[in-house]
Amino acid sequence: LTKAAGTLDPAQHNAQQLERATRAYHSYPKVRLPFYGQQRIITRAHTATEPSPYTIACLGDTWLAVDELVAPSGRRMGVADFLRGHRP
Repeated sequence: LTKAAGTLDPAQHNAQQLERATRAYHSYPKVRLPFYGQQRIITRAHTATEPSPYTIACLGDTWLAVDELVAPSGRRMGVADFLRGHRP
C-alpha cells in the first residue's frame, strides 16, 4: 500500500465503501477525503441516511457521517469539536 491509496474520491465510491476503507486503512495509509474545503484525514465514520453538517455526499446519493478526524494541528478530534473551531 502507498500513501496515495488512502486519498479517495466520494464521487467514485459509495458511503459503505468509504466507511469500510476508513476501518481498513485506520493505521496506514489513513483515509483522506474532502471535508469543508480541504483534504482531511478521517479516522472514524459511519454511513448515514440523510445529510447533516457532519456528512460527506458520496456516489449513489449515499452519505458518510464523519465521527472523528485529524485536525490541521495534527490532533485527532471529534467532528463536533472540529466544527466548533473551524473557520472557513
